[in-house]
Amino acid sequence: MPLEKPDIFNATGVFREMGIKFSKLEKYEKSLPYFDQALKRSPEDMRALKGRAMCRAQACKYNDALKDVATMQAIVPDDIYVLGSECLIKYLCCEFERAMMENLNSIPSRMKPDNFVMGVMHCEDAIQNNVGIRAGHPLRDHFQIIRKLAWQRVFEKAKPYQPKTKYKKKKKISEEEKMVTQLAAPKAKLPLPAKRSRRKSNVSIGTTLSMRKFESEIRENLLSEGSSIQDSLHSIKDSGHQIPILFNYPFKPIQRYTSNVQNLMAERYLDKMYHDKVFLERLKNRLGLESPNENGVRKIKELAKKSSKYIYYNQELLRARRPFYLLRLQDAKAGGKLKERQLERERAMMKYCENEAATLIDKIQMAIRNHNLRIVIESAEKLYSFCETTPKKTLPKRDWYLQQLYALVRDGYYRTKILRSYMNEEQKIARIAVILGLPRDKQGSTDSLLTQFKDYFVDRKKQCKIFQDRVRRSCNRVELVWCYHELSRLHFEQNEYELAKAYVTKSLKESYLLKDDRWVINSMFMMIKVHVVNKNKNGAKIELRQCRRIAKRTDDHKLEDFINESIKVLNNTPMEVMQPTKLLEMRTKNILKLLRSDSIKKEASLIFNRISALPPNKRMSVMPGIVYPTLSSTRLKIDDRSIQTEGSLKLRHRQIEKNDPEQYNRGVSFMEHMQNYLE
Repeated sequence: MPLEKPDIFNATGVFREMGIKFSKLEKYEKSLPYFDQALKRSPEDMRALKGRAMCRAQACKYNDALKDVATMQAIVPDDIYVLGSECLIKYLCCEFERAMMENLNSIPSRMKPDNFVMGVMHCEDAIQNNVGIRAGHPLRDHFQIIRKLAWQRVFEKAKPYQPKTKYKKKKKISEEEKMVTQLAAPKAKLPLPAKRSRRKSNVSIGTTLSMRKFESEIRENLLSEGSSIQDSLHSIKDSGHQIPILFNYPFKPIQRYTSNVQNLMAERYLDKMYHDKVFLERLKNRLGLESPNENGVRKIKELAKKSSKYIYYNQELLRARRPFYLLRLQDAKAGGKLKERQLERERAMMKYCENEAATLIDKIQMAIRNHNLRIVIESAEKLYSFCETTPKKTLPKRDWYLQQLYALVRDGYYRTKILRSYMNEEQKIARIAVILGLPRDKQGSTDSLLTQFKDYFVDRKKQCKIFQDRVRRSCNRVELVWCYHELSRLHFEQNEYELAKAYVTKSLKESYLLKDDRWVINSMFMMIKVHVVNKNKNGAKIELRQCRRIAKRTDDHKLEDFINESIKVLNNTPMEVMQPTKLLEMRTKNILKLLRSDSIKKEASLIFNRISALPPNKRMSVMPGIVYPTLSSTRLKIDDRSIQTEGSLKLRHRQIEKNDPEQYNRGVSFMEHMQNYLE
């Protein structure tokens, strides 16, 4: 019996150090057997397990490396080095998300050495290369391919469901059906006879003519059937004809100007190993490979297959960390093509934004010519929002468009103070009543200014908040005038007349500083509406006379005529402050005078007596011409604890001025506090 060969002294340490030595020389395949020998003698040697795990990871044997890591974790569960090795191996096998999570969870436990910090940086770099900003626009650059696939999927989903049997019976095909299938096939020919005579007789010519006639008839029948049944949406034709044609596509895919993408990718990722990959791929088709030595040929083929698989696997790992479209983007940046494309896209975007702004300006000008104030207000809001959200780099003439906006809105309001030549007296009075805020009958009107705001909903509270923010951010006096005027109009429409008067005072002050007569006229007419609602006829007359002086100074005869007519209408309108009960008594007497028969008068008087128990603001709502004085126009609302008098409001006014003078100058803070106190 042969004696066993004695083992060398400290064999585990010798083999382990040999493996570590070869791993430092980057000869990983050669170092693995030494680690195997060391672990065969001592399976729980941590240094040997760590060394073999890293060598397997460098040799792209990631599953075996993870097994070694699992073994180390079973031996030492809380070892930081083992956790770092696991994170690194997961990163190398392209599990970037899991590796990043584990690195981030392990950073608080150990900052130095910075294995986990570097692991996070590697994983974040790989993720950014794939889906981040630095990756560019791969979907857009390959849009035609994705578009074709998407259309094909849509085409397949639109097909009706056709159940298929598992066992299908074979049908016997008759000779006539064989003839039909042969004729239906492209370039099909009828079966020729087995023998042909060199000389054709009259009989053979007749038979061939009859066969050709028969063949043409069958083809015509097939075409007619195909046009009615077969030629449908889901026919035998390819679905490619259903994809719409795309014209003037600016981003062509890389495959258009790259003849061999696979070789280009291999060259970029493998460098010199690209030639090895090409050699191994061509080796299996070489004529000199085949020889009588079958065992040698088989070994060579196996080695070539194994090596090509290894090279391809490494290439895919490298491509996962740095995708091919990232490399193409870096090439475009280095060559200057990307900058040219970006400049072209910026120029196209600038042209688009200028066209949009010019279109809105033209729309506002058209609405002013057609005297459509609602379209002017809507389009002005759209244009301001568009200029506000568009950066100045994309819209260089943004300030010029905003100046045009303010001027057009001013002209839109100014053009409403005019009386047309075709208007009769009733229409003129209705127009003046709308401009001045006078009460008018609830009857249908043919005036365009009255009908264009009919059934038009606007969230005025939301608009007030928007304009208040614009006042805070405004650094232009013209914009301030517009914002104050709009705030006054919106509060007036919400029956908040105190706030409307405060904002229109601000607008009037800024208009005088701006020295713009048209904005002064618009603000004055807004002030007149507030005076009319508050039954202040003298204040309204003073403002109208001031407007007439400005119209004479600017030689605007149409405005002067409008103001003269407005003064006449205002003088003829009674504005005495009367009790609601007296107004109701006068109105009921007038109604009873219109009634002729005594029976109807008695019934009407009985009805009026029955509804006399209701409060005044709920009676006679069907009768036009009665405007009840609101609580806000006569006195301040009564609070449960105290009455807010004029002196207390002035005191609050001074406190706000001391605390926040900048916001006080804009008037927004004081208006908000005033509104809160009134509510």
